[in-house]
Amino acid sequence: MDTIRKPLARCIGALLACAAAPVFAQAIPAADFAKRQEAWGATLSPMGEYAALEVPVKDGLETQLQIVKLDGSGDTKVLRFRSQQHVSDVIWTADDRVVVSPARLQPLKEAPASYGELMTSDINGKNQDTLFGYIPDSGNLRGKRKDTGWSVVTEVLDAEPGMALVDSPAGIAAKIRTR
Repeated sequence: MDTIRKPLARCIGALLACAAAPVFAQAIPAADFAKRQEAWGATLSPMGEYAALEVPVKDGLETQLQIVKLDGSGDTKVLRFRSQQHVSDVIWTADDRVVVSPARLQPLKEAPASYGELMTSDINGKNQDTLFGYIPDSGNLRGKRKDTGWSVVTEVLDAEPGMALVDSPAGIAAKIRTR
């Protein structure tokens, strides 16, 4: 008889718990569904000393890259690559170097999407450079890059900090220095 009572008591207890669940559930305000995310993504540096956060600004017109030192000091560097530009696909190629893809935020999409360019910077926002992309001429100055097509970092070379393999148009892979 005792072998029947225990399973029956467990079933009754489970049914009571399921019936009580809606009482404890809270309604989620509609505004929570409409607000922007506080960050698109986060990546950790190779040694775990820094985190790179893709943070949209309040008006949503650009995404800043925030490099946060994780030692509790509160030290944060804010990197901007271009005015009204989003960043995506953050990749660390060394403890002090990141590669990002400029991106566009398309209507009805939840996060920006890369359009195939690659830019690099140190963790202080200095020494920024375009690795792959189209830089137009400006007056008498010829733009230094006239790359067309799409590029993506396929592998970070751990044995060579600051180096990565990049796949570009027509399946051409290249080893690039990001420093």
